[in-house]
Amino acid sequence: MADPPPNAATPPSGEPFELKGPPGALVGMLEVAASPMAAADSGSFNLGLFEKAHLARAAGVAPGDMAVFDFDGVERTVATPPTGDSPFAVLLKSNLPPSRRPPRALRIGRAAPGETRMTPVRYAVDPLTPPGGYSATFSVGQAQREARIVVLPQEGLSIEPRQISLSGRPGEAVVEDLVLENTGNTPIELGALGAMVTEEDEQVCLSLQHAMARTGEKGAMGFLDAFASSLADRKTDLVRVAIASGGLRLLPGEARQVAVAFHLPENMKPGRRYHALLKCGSAQLSTQITVLGPNAPTAKVRKGET
Repeated sequence: MADPPPNAATPPSGEPFELKGPPGALVGMLEVAASPMAAADSGSFNLGLFEKAHLARAAGVAPGDMAVFDFDGVERTVATPPTGDSPFAVLLKSNLPPSRRPPRALRIGRAAPGETRMTPVRYAVDPLTPPGGYSATFSVGQAQREARIVVLPQEGLSIEPRQISLSGRPGEAVVEDLVLENTGNTPIELGALGAMVTEEDEQVCLSLQHAMARTGEKGAMGFLDAFASSLADRKTDLVRVAIASGGLRLLPGEARQVAVAFHLPENMKPGRRYHALLKCGSAQLSTQITVLGPNAPTAKVRKGET
């Protein structure tokens, strides 16, 4: 069999290498040797562009990169169109749990033709893969390499919808139904989701206009004092956000529609509208809050809920 093309990694050592990290960012080091031969012609092996692109998609190889495929028991290195210089190695077998998506190829760092060196390797598994140790076999150049895969815990949360509008009186807890999904690989416990800093609509512009109206009274210092005073007048306490029922446990991949309580601070001003951003782990929720007067009707509001 002909030597592999440049950057097709041929490991000089048969020792297993380790890939470690969260599911989407497993990294490690692998000793490889690049052949001094010229790169294989992507037009060889009687494969057309469509067949090569199909093979690349099936193996998770990006177009423009090198990959190793088995043709009737003979391993061939194929440069998927267009030819690139970042090699990949195909996963042959593993004891990883079943995935919702096709297995990806192992990405191997570049080695110069004829060079033998330690090079970084990167891999990704299904985001819901439980933390723990696994084994895998990759086809690297003309050899099979064993790998130890150590998947670390990674919490992940998504909130849908990502943008909502609320209305309520100062001091009330406004309840909104949201869909929470655990996108990580470990269970998460949810209770208090966080606190939001509010900003009134056109807060800075309104404060500047207020300050400019007083510029003539005391000059620059009067402007600064008026600007700071106006900003302070528009400041509110934090909006505290929590699961209305008190607590929730989500398993990896689990999603639930739950009631979420938004506790409006007492010093919000009726008739004003505020914007706030909730950050809870990897999730974000943009919120617009309209503050109602004492006699305005409201919906989904629970006074004094904790």
